[in-house]
Amino acid sequence: RDDNREKFTPAQNMIYTRRRAGLAAQ
Repeated sequence: RDDNREKFTPAQNMIYTRRRAGLAAQ
């Protein structure tokens, strides 16, 4: 379910995705 994701704005979602990508890269 993406209910939580819809609560975020595209900008916030981008930051969240980028942050996850950064953590995964380490």
